[in-house]
Parts: sequence; C-alpha cells; structure tokens
Amino acid sequence: MDRPALTTDLGYIPRLAHAPGARSLLRGWAAGFRRSGSGPVVFVTGSDSLRRRGFEGPLLDALRATGAPVEVFRVAAEPSDEWVDAARESLRGGPAPFLVVAAGGGSVLDAGKALAAMVTEDGPTLAFLEGVGHLAPSGSCLPWIALPTTAGTGSEATHNAVLGRAGKNGFKKSLRHPAFKARAVILDGELAVGCPRLTSAACGMDALTQLLESYLSPVSPPLLDRWLEWGLELAFRSLPTVAAGTGVRPEIECRHDLAMAAFLSGAGLAHSNLGTVHGFAGPLGARVSVPHGVVCGTLLAPCLRESVAWLEADGCDAASLRKLACAGRIFAGAAPPGMRKPPEPAKDGESRRYLVETLADWTERMEFPPLRRYGVDEAIVDELLPRISNRNNPADLPPDTLRAVLRERL
Repeated sequence: MDRPALTTDLGYIPRLAHAPGARSLLRGWAAGFRRSGSGPVVFVTGSDSLRRRGFEGPLLDALRATGAPVEVFRVAAEPSDEWVDAARESLRGGPAPFLVVAAGGGSVLDAGKALAAMVTEDGPTLAFLEGVGHLAPSGSCLPWIALPTTAGTGSEATHNAVLGRAGKNGFKKSLRHPAFKARAVILDGELAVGCPRLTSAACGMDALTQLLESYLSPVSPPLLDRWLEWGLELAFRSLPTVAAGTGVRPEIECRHDLAMAAFLSGAGLAHSNLGTVHGFAGPLGARVSVPHGVVCGTLLAPCLRESVAWLEADGCDAASLRKLACAGRIFAGAAPPGMRKPPEPAKDGESRRYLVETLADWTERMEFPPLRRYGVDEAIVDELLPRISNRNNPADLPPDTLRAVLRERL
C-alpha cells in the first residue's frame, strides 16, 4: 500500500558542528548565549566516563573561560523525574542559569534537556510527563548545548526527554515539546574514543534501530528518507569497527560517522513514530534495569525478521517491502571488505534476507547479554506482553509472535 502525501514541518535545525575536535567551539558558543548577570552555566554529565578519559576538565575550563560560574550535575543511570526535581531545587535561591550544557550519552542528554525545560516550570516534573502527568509543558526552555559521546539515542535532535523509574510499578515516559530540541550540537567523534565495546555496540544499534524504524514508519515524512538513508549508510559502514573490531577503517573516522548517524536517527524519531523494537524497549526498561541500547541490539534482528516474513506473506505493503530491499542494498554497499554480500544485482527478496541475516550475525558478534541477565523471565514476558506496541511498525505482528521474539532473546 503506497503512503499518502504528508505535510512536513521539521521545525528549527540546531546549530551543528560535525568534526573531530569540534569541542574546541564550546567556549565561543557558550559565550554567545550569555546574558548580562551573574547566573551560572549548568553542566550535566555522567558519573565518571568523561573525567576518566580526560575530556571533562578541558570542557569545564572552556565554560569557565566565559566568565560564568559552572554548576556540575552528574547522572549515574537513566534519569528519573525525581533527579530532575532535585537538580532544579538545588539551583533555586541563586542567580538563574542562562545555559545548560549536556556532555555524555543519551541518559545525560535527556537529563540536561529535561532540566533545561523544568527550570522554567512550576510543579513537579512528574506532572508534565506523557501518560502519567496531567499538565502540558509550556514550551519554555533554557537554551542547551549537546555534546553526545556515545552515538546512540540522537537525543540532541529530538523533542523529548525520556525519564523513568524501574520496578513493578515503573514507567518510562517522555517530557515533550518541539521547543525542547537543543539549540546547538557539537558532534565530536573523539569524545567517544575509549568507550567500552559493549556500550559502543549498544548505542550504535540503538541509532541503527531508530534509523530503520523511522525509515519504515507509515507516518514518516518522505522528506526524511534521504537523511535516513545517509544515516543507514554511515552506521552500516562504521559500526562493525567500533563494536566488533571487524572493519578496516580508522576508529576515529568510524566514531565520527556514527555521531552523525545518531543525530540523523534523532531527527527521524522527532518526525516519525518508531516500531516494534521500541515498543518492547519502553515496557522492558520500566520493569527492569536494562540499558535501552541492549534491548535494541538484542531485539532488532528478530523483530525485523518477523516483520519481513509478515510483509512478504501479506504482499499488500509494496512501499515497505521496497524500503526494506533498499536498506539491504545500502547495507551491502557500505559493508566493510571481507563481509559477506548478496549477489549482484540482488533481487529485492535477496536484499531483504541479507539485511536480516547480517544483523543477526552482528547481534552474535557483539555479544549482547541475554535478557535473563537483567532479570527478565517467563513471568515478566507474560506481564509485559499487553503493554508492547507495534502500531507504528509496517507489519502488524500478532501477540504470539511478539512473545516468541522476546522468549528467543531470554
């Protein structure tokens, strides 16, 4: 079924620097946001990674060189509404901050984005979260600069910050408004050098999942297709080197490409709806403490395999089948030397099978832990199944298939 014409509103595009060493621009960009007064810059980062790898000190020095004081906040895990409220409370009583800078992975960027928004609001953060709150964000938000370090969520390009609490009654929900997008983004692949291999693999597969699910989404605006195809090419040719050591290109080039791929995946997420893998990820992350990227990495191949089988059997969605074949061809064209490729010229069905089989091979090479390691068992599978959504997936996978996919990765 061909997709109907859609209107497109991409909003504003953040000021963007994309180059190894681009972090040197931080001082000048931060100074450009400074207003008269004595308010601080708020610097949000992770617990230790940037500091341990030697990047945190120079970034803080760059901010202090603007003449503004700097308040540092650390995010040890995926952020909660309670973390945001506590950080906001600690800023009260002094001069109002004029800028938030978030340097880290997706959790850090979400925390910085949420704090930039909630500093300007009254009431608890919980009250503004989709699905659990009762208030709509006003759209007021401090300007914030994103320095992503793990090339995963693309939060620097999205409208939402994901906040949650894990447990029996847990949740993962979004604080969302188009005005929450970063004002400026610095994509510097050097900031990711030294990240653990599993972290790099999980984040890269998160970005790849967002690219594919946005590309296949029935509501994705056609204008995004070329951006997403470029993102797929960048991810396909770079992720094997960073995550599994199977490529031949220098690591810094691959980190650089993945930073842009993740940014493009965030743009896709902001202007489309994601599919089955993310339909799993929300309920799983709310129930147990499993990293979002691990869920994406371990479930992408089986979800895609079942979607391809369903679409080919149904035969009614020609547009999605063509896109899946196109993704397979992009994959084959970008694959590093030595990686198996389909015959040339590959038929559409062969290209789709190549895409699924290669992603399944990557899942094994990257050694994603089984979900049981994070506490997922048969009882939790049955508990979560009613909450799993694939309404924005091109294939309407039935509950028995969803259960089988999840059990396969236990």
